[in-house]
Amino acid sequence: MRYNIAKPLTDSAGQNILQMYESVPERERGKFSEHHHTEIELCYVLSGSGRFKIRGTYYDIAPSAIFIFPSNEVHWIEELCEETQLRFLDLKFEPRLVWSPQLNLFDDNCLRTLFGSKCSNYIPPSDPLAEEIGKIMKEMHKECLSDERGYEIVVKSDLYRLLVILLRHEKFNDGEITPKNSENLKNIEKAIQYINSNLSKKFTLDELAEISCFSRTYFSALFKELNGVSPWEYINIKRIEKAKIMLIEGNETILYIANECGFGNLSNFNRIFKKITGKKPSDYRK
Repeated sequence: MRYNIAKPLTDSAGQNILQMYESVPERERGKFSEHHHTEIELCYVLSGSGRFKIRGTYYDIAPSAIFIFPSNEVHWIEELCEETQLRFLDLKFEPRLVWSPQLNLFDDNCLRTLFGSKCSNYIPPSDPLAEEIGKIMKEMHKECLSDERGYEIVVKSDLYRLLVILLRHEKFNDGEITPKNSENLKNIEKAIQYINSNLSKKFTLDELAEISCFSRTYFSALFKELNGVSPWEYINIKRIEKAKIMLIEGNETILYIANECGFGNLSNFNRIFKKITGKKPSDYRK
């Protein structure tokens, strides 16, 4: 269950690029489903205890711990303790919030922080870094809730401050990467905006590469480097996110939703939906 949901930051096309909220996992759900998404997620534990499972490794959930999930990182709550209500402060943001040339704040090193081989999923409560990041996340959440004039600037600045703190920490320091041409970044962002505005459409890699003015190979490689997911993974995740909203908010048939979300047939939709959410569409609707 989500509450204290703050006003999201959006791009020029109205797509959400940063969201913050508090969440309380529902005990009656029992064992939680594995899931993943295109956003990078930072999770700060406010109270309660349990266990996360990430890439086959278990991590104890405890107050003030920080969990970091890069794009497409499969994760789920494996265990919930009964004594105290488990509460998280969640920060989710699209990678392009970091690399988009529209912000004029691009720093390649931040990408290394998010996707580098040394990126750690867990910062224990005993590490002073956890307290520092938790404090910034609380400030960001408060600013988003306020919706005061210029809050977007403050939130973006706080996000960069958070990433720089991670960048300077030895757990996340993974060297330099090749700087990116600003025009190339604009072209990738153009493809992303085209995808997000046409999720019911059938795409081809040639079409997306042409929009970006790249070859198929270079488009795919640069897209994944910037976003942490391949173009097809990004498309499928965004289509499933649209389908989840339609399943909850509408009464359309699952076949209709599958078609509206760009899936050629129902079996393909069911397979990809379960792969991304851990559930069948019919179970998710319930």
